[in-house]
Amino acid sequence: MLDKLTDEVKKEIRDHALEEFPKECCGILIPTNDTHKVVKCENLFKSEKKFLIEPEIFNNPDNRNFSAVYHSHTNEKYEDFSLEDELVSNKIKKDFIMYNVVNDKFKYYAWKNLNAPILNRIYFFPVFDCVTLAVDYYKEFLNIDFKIKDYSNHFLNEKFLDFFIDNEFRVTNSIKKHDIIVIKNWESDKKLNAKTKISLSDFTIAKKSVYHSKNFYKESSSANIFIVNSENTCIGYGEVHDVSKELKLTEVLNYKSDKIFLRHVSLL
Repeated sequence: MLDKLTDEVKKEIRDHALEEFPKECCGILIPTNDTHKVVKCENLFKSEKKFLIEPEIFNNPDNRNFSAVYHSHTNEKYEDFSLEDELVSNKIKKDFIMYNVVNDKFKYYAWKNLNAPILNRIYFFPVFDCVTLAVDYYKEFLNIDFKIKDYSNHFLNEKFLDFFIDNEFRVTNSIKKHDIIVIKNWESDKKLNAKTKISLSDFTIAKKSVYHSKNFYKESSSANIFIVNSENTCIGYGEVHDVSKELKLTEVLNYKSDKIFLRHVSLL
């Protein structure tokens, strides 16, 4: 694909990278006849080492046929794509283009049909988070496909619990292997974050604005979904921006927040 980018498209990406330097820039490319339209996006991380595109960008009907994601690297030490770049590219099945500001070079990564690991998986909302972890776990270990795979809009704007109910999960009073534990609140160092509370009655996100606020990505805390994988352990994210790991089941059950246990109908 890199050889198909016109000089004009490369110039737009290069100019965008220089505008944002020393922070990483990011955006998407949309095919248009024999070239590509460059859609500049804001890097919500405002970082020199990583980027995050506002998820709402991908819900825009005009952007849904995008073919690639581009971003810049601003340090000569990072001449290649990071493991995170490659994992995200593989997950969303879109190619990645990187422009290194320091050496003035473009690089291209063609996505591969490889699954990210369940354990030691990066956190990169909304591509890799506690919900997609559950979706991939059920596919890998039980060969169960979720009917609703593109959950992001549903997750952000509607009832949180509905995502699982619509995918044939039911509330249960007991716990066994493969069940999902949903925690009412996010926690950070065992301290509740009032900004991300969920109503237990319907698990409706308290404020949609929380998820579209740039501060959300800085203030969010530990994940609220865990998958029981044995009698004594479960899998989940201990903290946002940490990797997925195996935790003691008793530790999660001892969280002081309200919980709901979910079981797939095939396991009832």
